[in-house]
Amino acid sequence: MCSMISELGRETVSAYAAAKGKLKMLTRNICSEYDGFNIQCNGIGPCYIANDADRAVS
Repeated sequence: MCSMISELGRETVSAYAAAKGKLKMLTRNICSEYDGFNIQCNGIGPCYIANDADRAVS
């Protein structure tokens, strides 16, 4: 599971962002490495989704 944080910087989450950035690059490299074998590798990168719980805090 990838994350939006692999693309964006944010304070207080540097270790998390580094881990997600590594996962993103690993996914890209696996795609390149196994392309000739017709093997696909996907990383799911959900974005922020507003919901009712967010509105209750605001």
